[in-house]
Amino acid sequence: MACRGSRWYRLGCRPGGFGTCENTCRDEICVHDPGRARARIERHFDKMTEAMSVTDRGEPDLTDATPGQESPGRFVPSVRLILIVAASLRFLAAFGVDFLARRRGSICLFGDTPIYWQYGRAIAEGADYVVHQWDVPHFALRTPGYPLWLAANMTVFGESPLAVRIAQALLGVCMVWWVYRLGKAVGCSETSARWSAALVAIDPFQVGLCALILSESLFTPILVFFMLRMVNALRTLGKPMVTIGEHAEFVALGAMQAFLGLVRPSWLAYLPVCMAFLAVLATKHHGVRKAVLVVSAAMFGWGVVTTPWAARNIQRTGRMAISGTWGGATLYDSVRPGATGASEMSFVADPQFRDLGEIEQDDLWKGLSVETIRAEPARIMRLAVEKQKRFWSPWPNDSAKLPLAGKFVSAAIVLPVWCAILAGWLRNRCKTWPYLVMSPMIVTALTHLVFVGSSRYRMAVIVPAMVLAGEGIAWLIDGVCRRGGKNLAGNIQNQESAG
Repeated sequence: MACRGSRWYRLGCRPGGFGTCENTCRDEICVHDPGRARARIERHFDKMTEAMSVTDRGEPDLTDATPGQESPGRFVPSVRLILIVAASLRFLAAFGVDFLARRRGSICLFGDTPIYWQYGRAIAEGADYVVHQWDVPHFALRTPGYPLWLAANMTVFGESPLAVRIAQALLGVCMVWWVYRLGKAVGCSETSARWSAALVAIDPFQVGLCALILSESLFTPILVFFMLRMVNALRTLGKPMVTIGEHAEFVALGAMQAFLGLVRPSWLAYLPVCMAFLAVLATKHHGVRKAVLVVSAAMFGWGVVTTPWAARNIQRTGRMAISGTWGGATLYDSVRPGATGASEMSFVADPQFRDLGEIEQDDLWKGLSVETIRAEPARIMRLAVEKQKRFWSPWPNDSAKLPLAGKFVSAAIVLPVWCAILAGWLRNRCKTWPYLVMSPMIVTALTHLVFVGSSRYRMAVIVPAMVLAGEGIAWLIDGVCRRGGKNLAGNIQNQESAG
């Protein structure tokens, strides 16, 4: 007689195997053959978890990436829920930070904000792009990317810091959506992409960043969108040929690279990395000639955005100053005698510096920095280590003001995310895309071997790598499901055998 009433059969496993027993059962999964039954159940769960795999394991290259399928049979937050949570947290942060800033009688909580605000007001009013320090005019002290954002908000809403915070909160919600899209674009499954977006949605550092009037608040969302467009552009290189319309994608990519450099000048260091990705993949699929065309298109877009700023600076200061004229002060702050790896800019008020013209100041600080590096290479190397400690610190750098409980909470948030990123990289380390999404963080970390280090700078570039964290979480869940399925098979077999 058939054993179709057994618990093995009710699990939904297919009958019709060729195992036999003394009762002439034709079910492969049968209490009369417990060894075969357990093997069948384990294969069943293996197939189920393999179907829920977070990525296609056979994906060799970014240009061949196709989005994975949604994982059935487990809880994964919906995209709508993720975006609602992201919006709620960011709007709450915007109102909260605005309340604190008003109580302090300031625009924001950081010292960089007033200069950006002055530049933004100048653009909104159509006035000259200039600020005065000790009665010395500075025409290119800061790049115009973030002031343009502030000016756009001032033009529409007036000089309202709260309006800027709300606009940045909306941009932060868009960033969460772009993280989800980025995960799908590189070939992650629906589950993995959603977990990546969920992590960014609830990350307290990213939530708080949206409420601050700092260049990072604009830079980070645009960076994620840039990486999404870069992945899509690189995927077109895997097609049989690149059309004229697809070359426009590379022009737009170069323009976005330039705009990011105008928001944060240190992003200029990423330009050769971006061009290298384009050149290598274009050469691989279409040869050197196509690589030259693709890189030229991207550089054309970069030049279109950068040239007006450079031409204006030549007219006003006699120098292109694409990264502004604050680079010398920043470099000297990083290597000056007594430097600790943190920023301490009190030296700019020294009479020997402050009465100089804008270009003279920049040249003097750069010259002093080069002399210091040449004279004290051992100290500069030790400083580089301290800067990296600050960059990778799992808690805010002003640790003297932070109680032990605050450090513990911060580490409890940051370290699991790093572990998830590591797990996602281990799972996909033979592919191209993990190195692409990690490249902003790696390039920025290398930049801050020279310049001052801060965990704040890491927070601005870690978001694309959160795609790997979603991969790590999905991989962990798959492993738990796989082990749970095998344990369930063993328990059922034991119960049936005992019965």
